[in-house]
Amino acid sequence: MKNVIFNPQLKFLRNHWPKINDWLNSGDTNPVLIEISPTNYCNASCPWCFYIYEHCDHKNNSKKVHIENIVMKKNLADIAKIGTKAISWTGGGEPTLHPNFNEFVKLAHESGLSQGVFTNALDYELNKIENPELLDWIRVSITNKGVEGISKKLIDFYKSKAPKTTIGACLSITKNMYDDLERMAEEVKSLGFDYFQIRPALQRSYKDQEKLEIPTHLKKYETDDFNIFLSEYKFEESVKPIEYKKCLGHFFSPAINYNGDVMTCMYWLHNPDYTFGNINENLFSDIWQSEQRGRIKNNDFVCDCCQTCCKNHEINKTLYYLNNPKKDIHPNFF
Repeated sequence: MKNVIFNPQLKFLRNHWPKINDWLNSGDTNPVLIEISPTNYCNASCPWCFYIYEHCDHKNNSKKVHIENIVMKKNLADIAKIGTKAISWTGGGEPTLHPNFNEFVKLAHESGLSQGVFTNALDYELNKIENPELLDWIRVSITNKGVEGISKKLIDFYKSKAPKTTIGACLSITKNMYDDLERMAEEVKSLGFDYFQIRPALQRSYKDQEKLEIPTHLKKYETDDFNIFLSEYKFEESVKPIEYKKCLGHFFSPAINYNGDVMTCMYWLHNPDYTFGNINENLFSDIWQSEQRGRIKNNDFVCDCCQTCCKNHEINKTLYYLNNPKKDIHPNFF
């Protein structure tokens, strides 16, 4: 069985303490991970998708926005030089629909960057990643077309060409999906995925988030070669108010939007208050050291309209506690 861990705090503390210590002492550090949304093209239309109003149909050229080939290539080499360890190809749209996506994967690999991609794997020709063996993982998001919409031919290709690459399926659930979960778990398993991740579809604010039961009964489908991951912390944390006062995860994991904006995170697209600069105008490393980022990097970046239990939520909790320690009554008892 491939060793897959969905525990952001554990991975962060265990693998990146020198960076954390650097940040604690200096107030800044270069990122470990960068999310990159290369395009707003998408060949799915999921009603629960956070970015659905940003999407452009892959056949509609009038609304397309993507990072240009030369801009991406320069910046991939640049972010590797400043010590970034990994990139996640994500949305925005569907990353594999960028016309130069396979070139980007090769260049990132040649630059020494670890990579993972979020994809819908709907179409063998449209969504094919030519060199899946260059990726650490491929996570297939189950769309409004269901598990049956996933291209079995594409999954078979990935498994045969990249046996060491972890290939999982992920489903964001609403309360209307529970009756179908067991059937979907069986279908995901039959396609040969390494795991099936289930998490709640997230709203903008915890106030709008519906309380969902953790579907622990799905664990019965686990085998030596197939895991069920329930993302328990997302079910539990998504209905709670945010306790930390500052968003600090962007120091370690910022995002690059499909229009080239370098941002605190993907949830504040096109908002200048959360934007450090644009890679169409400057290299990422220059943006990271820029006056503009210097002015806003220590802003709170947390408000009631932040998405509940966002990608950096667990990291934010960790960093806020480390940066704002409370005196423990009994420090030696843990």
